[in-house]
Amino acid sequence: MFGVDVTSYLIGTKKMGKFRNTIDLDVGNLKFQYNDGQVFTSKRRKKSIIVMGRFVDAFNPERSPNQILEVLLDSNDVEELIYKNRSLAGRYIIIYQFDGRLIIVPDACATIPVTFTTCGHLYVASNPKNIATLNGWSESRLSKKIKSRATNTHPLPYDMTMYDNIKKMPPNHYFLYNSKVRDVVRYYPVSRKVPVSVKDAAELSSKLLKNIIQAYFNHFKLALPLTAGIDSRLILSLCKDIVREIPSYTFFHNRFTVQTPDIVIPATIAKRFNFEHLIIHHTKVPDDVRKQVYNELGSNLSKLELQNAWTYSHTQLAEYTRLDGNISPLAKSSFGRNLPELLASPSYLVTKTHNYARENRREIRRWVNDIYDYASFSNISKYDLFFWEHRIGNWNANAYMTADLFSKSLNPFNCRYLLETWLRVPRKQRTNGEIHKAIISMNWLELLELPINPDRRFRTVYANPILYYLGVRGKYTLNRYRR
Repeated sequence: MFGVDVTSYLIGTKKMGKFRNTIDLDVGNLKFQYNDGQVFTSKRRKKSIIVMGRFVDAFNPERSPNQILEVLLDSNDVEELIYKNRSLAGRYIIIYQFDGRLIIVPDACATIPVTFTTCGHLYVASNPKNIATLNGWSESRLSKKIKSRATNTHPLPYDMTMYDNIKKMPPNHYFLYNSKVRDVVRYYPVSRKVPVSVKDAAELSSKLLKNIIQAYFNHFKLALPLTAGIDSRLILSLCKDIVREIPSYTFFHNRFTVQTPDIVIPATIAKRFNFEHLIIHHTKVPDDVRKQVYNELGSNLSKLELQNAWTYSHTQLAEYTRLDGNISPLAKSSFGRNLPELLASPSYLVTKTHNYARENRREIRRWVNDIYDYASFSNISKYDLFFWEHRIGNWNANAYMTADLFSKSLNPFNCRYLLETWLRVPRKQRTNGEIHKAIISMNWLELLELPINPDRRFRTVYANPILYYLGVRGKYTLNRYRR
């Protein structure tokens, strides 16, 4: 039906006709079903492993997928598997079987979702609607109520899906199933980490990111989206040696003009440094296509990503993999900025969900309660964990679900070792993009000579923690009553 289908999968005992390929699993007569995704398998004695997706080793970029599989398969237990997984970057899921157990480990930000049934026969899928279709389930009244009180692009909170009997696994967890257990297990954060400086984090990040991008470049045709922001500027700096072999582009959104910085600054950079840059105007999504996508995804449809992906698929870049940077704001502690940790309460964190339902607040309170012991024991901020597990794990993953129907995407920042390194830098030392700027200066210093988000409003509010806190709370309260 759709032009691209490299990230969808279904695990269950029933065969679903929409999937063309099947691998029998060792546990519970389950079948792993998929379409165009790259799948790698290996088996040794009583252990087996399947990895679906595109992935590289940030420390050993020359390793092939099959070599990486053998390293993973050497793991003696789940803890060792997770440790080895920290160096991988890309978008993928790992299915590991041993001793009658099925373990599913997603990539660092769970960009290929893991949704699963909480009772009855086990089903696991990237798209919960496929599970619902097999079981004859409809979207629940509760989920519709919460969804109706959210802004357009924002999904349900925490581990909720649109269906009562299906949950979604957040990042920093793995899925465990055997004849007695069906559970989601948190594995991060579980210990205190030694802080690192901005300089040390930037030096390590620069090395890993250059390895990751070079490995991507060696295997895939890449295209680089550019804006006036620092996230895309960071990726560009790491592409200095290959920038003339990677086309760049900017979407001309409906609210833009020819003077909009997101249009002017990328074009200025491209002209100054003599590399290819395209301005892409939106293509109208046909009504029948929009209907097909809704039938496929239900309420998980992201209208903005549908517009972007459909437009992209009708350009000369359609065969290129988009190299996006949506994960990197984690390095800036975008949700907490310079607020004290004691203010990371449910009443503050709920403002970052852009959802105004009372039931949404209840789910955020549940997340805070679930994370309390882990956050107390570790020195990882709840602001950062919330951004990782909700903004990236829900909003970003949900956007990918729509975009993946028409385009391919990779994110160089989707590497657990990299993200954990960033979070070891004290928040107050990185809230103004210090890690980003340090990496850029190490790789392409001249890029910092051009403005970064010059039209950014409320700069004074962002800089003052009291004004920022009051502004965020006040804006949320006002919008809640407006809705």
